Amino acid sequence: MLSRQQVLVVADQGTDNKGQMFCYQKNGGKWYKTCSDIPVVLGRNGLNKQKEGDQKSPSGIFKLARAFGYSPEAPAGVSMPWVALKTSSLCIDDPGSKYYNQIVDSRDENIIADWKSAEKMRRDVYDQDNLYEFGLIPEVSSEIGSCIFIHVWRGEDKPTVGCTAMSREKILELIQWLSPGMSPVIIQGDKEQIQNLQKNGFLQYHNVPD
Repeated sequence: MLSRQQVLVVADQGTDNKGQMFCYQKNGGKWYKTCSDIPVVLGRNGLNKQKEGDQKSPSGIFKLARAFGYSPEAPAGVSMPWVALKTSSLCIDDPGSKYYNQIVDSRDENIIADWKSAEKMRRDVYDQDNLYEFGLIPEVSSEIGSCIFIHVWRGEDKPTVGCTAMSREKILELIQWLSPGMSPVIIQGDKEQIQNLQKNGFLQYHNVPD
């Protein structure tokens, strides 16, 4: 099924670590803008992620299939499949592991730990912050890096190490708006990349920001 919900993240240039988010939904054969000019922060070194550790956010079109957070149950209004993070939840960032770029429960007896490094997902417990209180998991290729999320920001002037982040209020609104039945995707890039996608027919609407 073709996507009928698209989240567009645009930066002025590929080296920028700030951008704007726009939301579009297709109803009755027409696209409508449902959110506009939402501030986001990107990787410290901008866009066009190429490898693990380059502190860039990925550019391209990525499916949005799952949401996650600290709550055992999905918040009210959320229909996306929900990954409830536990104190034992890890995102594996060791390229040598068969679980690379996956969120696993380290207490699961069926999982044999073969990794040398991993990120603890319950940041409220281990890092005393709310960055992963709400988040989304874009389906980004493991070839360019791991544990790339959309999540709560530290602040509008504090870039990430490769994720896309926004205010707690806006990420919750985004998760509540998304519907798995509409095959949502996120599209990220600088203005030139987004304009090229539009010219090549990947964006079906015509009010992409200049």
